[in-house]
Amino acid sequence: MEWLTIFLINWLLNVLAIEYFALRKIKPILDGNKERDSKYKAFRRTDVKWFNRPWLYMTCHLCIPKIFFSFVNLCICGIISKIMVIGIKKEESSSAYSITGIRYEIMRFIQWWTSCVVLFGGTTCIWTFHSKPEICYKKYLGPDWKPDYDRRKVGCVVANHSSFLDTAINSKL
Repeated sequence: MEWLTIFLINWLLNVLAIEYFALRKIKPILDGNKERDSKYKAFRRTDVKWFNRPWLYMTCHLCIPKIFFSFVNLCICGIISKIMVIGIKKEESSSAYSITGIRYEIMRFIQWWTSCVVLFGGTTCIWTFHSKPEICYKKYLGPDWKPDYDRRKVGCVVANHSSFLDTAINSKL
């Protein structure tokens, strides 16, 4: 069988999968609810414009290889993460590791790279952004409070859970 035939069969199967498993199930989201969206503007979906057939058909020919590559990359990330903690003693009070120095930088890079691959493999997402809100918490945290967005000092990430990709998106940040 020629490569072009294999490519076209793969593309056709992925188009059918998109029609049956994706577009049919998200039709209520695509149609929208004007009354609800006008009442609750913060919950309005702004990414629905990308859920259209031309955009999905253009990227669907690589669905199966992208998903396979994502799982392979997750396994590689797990193996490298296990290697990075060899020789580090667990803290006595918990089962956590204290990772610093070059190991920390390698772990951050591997997790960032894996997050990019998983986002691309799962959604064809090639670009994400995060904003630093200009909110003043001085009322609650005292007059000396200043916003600090240093990723090394963050104890947790607060975000609305909106998809199965939340872990990958937050790891990328």
